Amino acid sequence: MSDPGQTVKRHSWLAALLTFVVPGLGQLYLGRRAWAATFLLVPFALLAAGIMYSFAVFSGYVATIAAAVLFNITITANAWIAARAGVERTLVPRWFEYPLFLSAAIVLTIVVGDFLTNPNVQSPTGVRYRAYVAVSHSMVPSLLPGDYFVIARGAVAPVRDQIVAYHWRDKPKTTYVHRVVAVAGDAIDFTDGKLTLNNAVLAHRRLCALVDKQDGVSLGDFVEEGAGTSRRVVGYMSVAGDHQDLSSMVVPPGELVVLGDDRSVSLDSRQRGTVSAKDVVGVALYVVWSQDWSRIGLRLDETNDADEKRICAAKYNIFD
Repeated sequence: MSDPGQTVKRHSWLAALLTFVVPGLGQLYLGRRAWAATFLLVPFALLAAGIMYSFAVFSGYVATIAAAVLFNITITANAWIAARAGVERTLVPRWFEYPLFLSAAIVLTIVVGDFLTNPNVQSPTGVRYRAYVAVSHSMVPSLLPGDYFVIARGAVAPVRDQIVAYHWRDKPKTTYVHRVVAVAGDAIDFTDGKLTLNNAVLAHRRLCALVDKQDGVSLGDFVEEGAGTSRRVVGYMSVAGDHQDLSSMVVPPGELVVLGDDRSVSLDSRQRGTVSAKDVVGVALYVVWSQDWSRIGLRLDETNDADEKRICAAKYNIFD
């Protein structure tokens, strides 16, 4: 049995590794049971706080994850320093260790969390960013229910083919997400699933079946609409009945026509009319989180061959 005043030799790399894998385990390896218990409980507190307050919005979700990562780095450093110095000899008095390391973790959590939960994080270029979550099937396959995506606010005026977040005139507090298919001055018609823009019918090519994830049956078709840099993949669900048409019109000044990528279930300009460009919140850029991890980082401002292959290979929970 060692003398209580004797420095006990421990491997610093092992203490740090154990703490990184399981919070508090490295401290337990060093014989610091109180520290181990404290560091094991804090992640549960962070998780509970995240579930109660933060996970309702994506920025809160990111802030909670960032806080957990910062906390883990802090306690891993604590284990490394303690092992290097010896259990009974640390860089600061023992009575000061608890408040020092816990205060550092709390301060870092507050600073980073406040930055990430700011709904309008601003870049050096002046463009503001905000995260949203897709809650309906209206933009399948571009956005799936549960996808978190980032929009750019304060950017240039939206153009054709961009996915935008906006408000309807009669619902200024609710945000909707659809694709701009026509801007001011455009002549547009949508009949029998074919989109005509400025007297030119957009290319319309069937790609593959829209397959239900639960029973594997075909629910409709995915279609490539447009060509070149203006192409996108849209869905038509046969089980949803006939899709609604959009009567021929010329888009008024300052207005936009928006359609959902799933043309059979989307509630858009066909039912509610044009959208004022002033009511556009921002332009969608990337998917930053999805239950399908392969979608993380997916750009929403372009469609390519790889996107089409991924879309056709996937199955969809249409009726969740």
